[in-house]
Amino acid sequence: MVSFLWGFVSLDYLYLAYGLSTGTRSGMIQYSAQKQMLCSAGGIVLFVLWFFIMAVYYHFIRSLSPRMDFIVRDKKTGEDRVRRKWFDVILQLTIILTGVFARWIYLCLVYFPNR
Repeated sequence: MVSFLWGFVSLDYLYLAYGLSTGTRSGMIQYSAQKQMLCSAGGIVLFVLWFFIMAVYYHFIRSLSPRMDFIVRDKKTGEDRVRRKWFDVILQLTIILTGVFARWIYLCLVYFPNR
C-alpha cells in the first residue's frame, strides 16, 4: 500500500519539481531573475531528494526481504555462487509504477477534461 501511494504522489511531486526547475509554473513569469534562479535550484533539490527517498526505500525493502539466496554450482568452474532473489524489489517497484500510472489515468480521465 505504501508503494502504491508513493507512486501515486510521486507523479505530482516530480511535476512540481520539474515546473520549479524549468520556471514553467504559473505565476513565475513575474519573478525577478534571482527568484527564478532560487526556484530552479529548489526544483533540482526536490529531484535529488526524490532520488534519495527512492534509494532509502530500496534499501528498506532489501533489508526486510527474506535472506534466502540461492546457492548454485557454476558449470564451468565447479564453484558455488550465490544468486540473490530480487522478487521483493521488483514487486515493490512494479507497485510504485502502478501508482504512477493510476495517477496518470486519473489526471487524463478526470482532471484534464474538466479544465
